[in-house]
Amino acid sequence: MLKLYKIEEFFIFCLPFLILKGVYVISYAPFWRLIEREQVSQYRLIQDHKVSAAQLHRLKKNLPVSTETIRQLCLLFSCNVSDIMEVRP
Repeated sequence: MLKLYKIEEFFIFCLPFLILKGVYVISYAPFWRLIEREQVSQYRLIQDHKVSAAQLHRLKKNLPVSTETIRQLCLLFSCNVSDIMEVRP
């Protein structure tokens, strides 16, 4: 039987397995282009906007991050999810 997942459950439970199996990869390159374009440093994100240094590290290494982190970044920059991350086959 096909099990339906909410998007949060998918990212938490399925994404690490799919990345290991080589199905696709999440890239946060759009996020790094965004902060460069907005001229916001990692230091400012940590100090002024209370973004966790650990989450920035996970973004830098293209490791899975929570949907809550993605939501907070979207609110901070008034952007869409596609401005933070992209899926690559």
